[in-house]
Amino acid sequence: MSRRICFVGLVCALFMSPLSFALASAAKDTPEARQWLEKMQQSARELSYEGVFVYLRANRLATMKVVHVADDSGIYEWLISLDGVPREVLRSSRGFTGIFQGKSAVTVDKNSGMPIRPSPLKVVENMGDMEAVGDFYTMTLGGSDRTTGLPSQIVTLHPQDSYRYGYRVWLDKTTGLLLKSDVIKQDGVAVEQVMYTTIDVFKTLSDDLRKKVTAIKARTVDSETPVSKDITQHWQVRQAPKGFVLEEYYRHPARKNRTSVEQMVFSDGLASVSVFVEAQRKKEAMLFEGAAEMGAINVYGVVVNGQQVTVVGEVPPLTVRLIGDSVRYVD
Repeated sequence: MSRRICFVGLVCALFMSPLSFALASAAKDTPEARQWLEKMQQSARELSYEGVFVYLRANRLATMKVVHVADDSGIYEWLISLDGVPREVLRSSRGFTGIFQGKSAVTVDKNSGMPIRPSPLKVVENMGDMEAVGDFYTMTLGGSDRTTGLPSQIVTLHPQDSYRYGYRVWLDKTTGLLLKSDVIKQDGVAVEQVMYTTIDVFKTLSDDLRKKVTAIKARTVDSETPVSKDITQHWQVRQAPKGFVLEEYYRHPARKNRTSVEQMVFSDGLASVSVFVEAQRKKEAMLFEGAAEMGAINVYGVVVNGQQVTVVGEVPPLTVRLIGDSVRYVD
């Protein structure tokens, strides 16, 4: 008991210690940094592993166990909470997410746009084409470190403007696996941090692990909620920061006690922002207007033409506000 308390206290001290540098707008892109990030992406696609990580957001620390399996059918991830209310999160490369709390279960389809946290692979999954990412982030190679008991390489992605956060990652020098990541504001302050405390790569999958993967597949298959994609787009964002382009537009069907929701997804190749437009459910229902923040996730709500517009993204507050205030209805 005392060892665990001391360890958690040490982790908090490491997370909360002042950062030694701020994100430099004058940083120059280095080819070696890009190569390390590509290796990071490849390792997540090809390696299977099991580990425990701690997650710090808004001064709240959580501990999770993760089983990550990559096979011919895709990537499957099983997240299990180790403190607080028992929870499991099942995720797959098909985009299905099942959230299990006790005996209750909630399925979040790949088009929900809602950030599922925590996920140590968030920065890996969000990163698209490296050339596109390089248009809005400068990639620099940091020094060597020791993370999770392993030699690691530090790589930083510096945002080229104030509309996006920066990222700093620690990668295993042997495999390229992500061991630690920070989401960083322009002043160098980390608003969200994830760090593995243990991680073990599977050379082969044991029978027990194969059974776990089969269970994950069984619990995630056919869980996607149907959405309409080929639809007339009645809502537009008139102003978004440079690089944030509309990638997808959906209409989610009405559910119990909820009207249909139209959703726009914008991305700059790394950060993503979702815009949700929903009719007021009841006349007496409270509409959300204003801003809310939890770690790196910012939310902004505004009412347009009597519709609730909610903007959610892992971007600075001014980004969700800029996008939200420019949403307009078009015939």
